[in-house]
Amino acid sequence: MALLSRQFKRRLQKFLRRVIPVVAMALVMGGALVLHGSLFVSPFGQRFEVWQTDLWFRVRGPRPPPSNMIIVALDEPTYRELGLSHISPLPRGTIGELLEKLREGGAEGTFLDFIFRDPGPSESDNRRLVGGLSSIPSFIGAFDYVERDNIAKTSTLVDVLPQPQFQAAATRVTKVNLMDLHGVRYFTQPKREDRDILPVPYSYAQWAKIGRMPTFHDLINYYGPPGTIPMVSIYKVLRNDRAANERLFKGAFVVVGNTLATGLSYTLKDSFVTPTSTRVMPGVEIHATVLGNIRSGDWIHRTSLAIEFSLLSAVILVISGVIFTMPAGPAVVFYTLVTALWSVWSYAWFLTDRFLPGLLAFYVVLPLVLVVAILAKHRTLKGRMRYIGDMLGISDRVEE
Repeated sequence: MALLSRQFKRRLQKFLRRVIPVVAMALVMGGALVLHGSLFVSPFGQRFEVWQTDLWFRVRGPRPPPSNMIIVALDEPTYRELGLSHISPLPRGTIGELLEKLREGGAEGTFLDFIFRDPGPSESDNRRLVGGLSSIPSFIGAFDYVERDNIAKTSTLVDVLPQPQFQAAATRVTKVNLMDLHGVRYFTQPKREDRDILPVPYSYAQWAKIGRMPTFHDLINYYGPPGTIPMVSIYKVLRNDRAANERLFKGAFVVVGNTLATGLSYTLKDSFVTPTSTRVMPGVEIHATVLGNIRSGDWIHRTSLAIEFSLLSAVILVISGVIFTMPAGPAVVFYTLVTALWSVWSYAWFLTDRFLPGLLAFYVVLPLVLVVAILAKHRTLKGRMRYIGDMLGISDRVEE
């Protein structure tokens, strides 16, 4: 019986020596998957994933914007040269004259980042604007906001629209809301309530008969920091002769809007954080970027979230399993190599206008797996250090 008992203990010890590492590895791999899954589907996780594009935009540097896209800016020189007050809107008659100049210059069409919501001070100016809107394919702005009733605790979506005469004269009325989620990175998506009045990219695509559109998690492909897309002041367009405007606008789509960074104009400050720079970008330049992406089809494409999650889960399972089977030193080297490889691959994909996720996996989850694996092997590592210390006669120091 004693012999049987000793044999049973040896077999049990041998079995446990084989099984415990496997169970521990399975627990670590499963925990890594659960941690990554909970982070990946969270709003924070999605924001964290796209932060890598901030670095990639700046490493890549500016790229040429579409040659047939130009911004006509309501800027400080225009206010000064036309003798306008910052507390008053640009006269509608002046905007009508600008549209006529753009038509004479051969512009394909124009988007006005303005909302003509009130009747205005001058009926003659209104008629001039109506004539300008009718003379060229033109898009004018509208926006919506959520009005909350604190007493009833209800919310109502409120539309702010142009005057009916301007809606009738324009080719399209389009929503100018931007998705500002810690920086403007995504295309504004149509709401269920949107029918005839769509966000800028979808309204333009419908008019231009462009079929393929960004999904809700595709990313805006910025051409560079603020000022990358060519701009010309409104006053220059008004003073140019026809030949000069033809050189600027022939065959181009023109985006007109406020570029003042001070917020001193009659409109609210219209500038936003983007991934390309620490400087804010005027909303009109973001709209021009979005329209350029739609016209060229060169936004940053992503696969579906389900495919991204499935591929990353497989990667985490394989890499965490390999890390757990390796000694501490080689595990650190292996993790460093695969992370560097992913970073290079991610940047290479970014250069082809595609997004490769993995920031959470490689910079949050796998480092935790590496730490847990090293701690699990701590006894073995400590034993090897003591052995080396005995050989060198410095065991006390090694123990410390």
